[in-house]
Amino acid sequence: MPRVKATPTRTHQAEPQTSEVARADTANVASGNTPFTVRVRHPNGTDRFSVRPAQTVGDLRQMASDATKVAPLSRVLLFLDVGCTEPLDDDDETLGRDGLALEHGDMLSMQVKPVAARKAKAAVDDAGGSVAKRPKGAPAKSGGEYLREGKTPRDIAVAFMMPDGDRMSGEGAYSQMAAAARLDAVLARRVELNVQRKGRSATLSIRFTGNRKAFEERTPCYSFDELVGIVGEITARQTTSRRRTATSASHLLNAEQLARRSPAMFWSVHALGEEMGASWEERLQSVLNLAAG
Repeated sequence: MPRVKATPTRTHQAEPQTSEVARADTANVASGNTPFTVRVRHPNGTDRFSVRPAQTVGDLRQMASDATKVAPLSRVLLFLDVGCTEPLDDDDETLGRDGLALEHGDMLSMQVKPVAARKAKAAVDDAGGSVAKRPKGAPAKSGGEYLREGKTPRDIAVAFMMPDGDRMSGEGAYSQMAAAARLDAVLARRVELNVQRKGRSATLSIRFTGNRKAFEERTPCYSFDELVGIVGEITARQTTSRRRTATSASHLLNAEQLARRSPAMFWSVHALGEEMGASWEERLQSVLNLAAG
């Protein structure tokens, strides 16, 4: 009897099952939604947040507000650049490559939006206080006395680049109105400036008329060498940023920014000798050239 060839039996082995965690990680990598860490510098220090590319600027603002307890969400502003010049005002913009293109370890800056003047006045009224008014017919005169912003050029540069709310020289120095008045006075040559020296330090007393208002201010006087050192420190900090290459040191080192951020630097440039240039801009350019050299 012929033998019947037996058909070999095939054994099917079950494929190893992938854990749910591994499947989730694979899906995250495939979708580009892998978590990464960003840092946020704020008035009380620096915090790190784990975020995903699909999360938004609004999500990160909420995290920063909750973690820092510095201010409510409505007053928290985020910036990509150290100088805090361009706020991230689109809460729906994503953090990943389709939006801000943030990467692991990137640093952002947080600034607290100041309370509106009318709200501050309302708070005073609610407390039973009153706002002092200028006597009728008295000449309009305002200004202030501003402190030295640091012991070294590095300290002064750091203070210059801080958000407005972190500075110690007085909020009047940073109002747009005062800055505009300084610029107008310099352009119209309506400035009376006196240098008072005491030992190795010097102080500037300035009287000027800008935008039809009279001002008196008193600031430290930074020497030419100090100004060159300060500008060099600001330039070094701005040009090392990997992001927002359009935001360079020149974005901060101009008449408008100096008049608003540091009255001491603005008037110290004005106080430089005639050999540095006839106009304010020429004197600043002399400082910039030496700092760059």
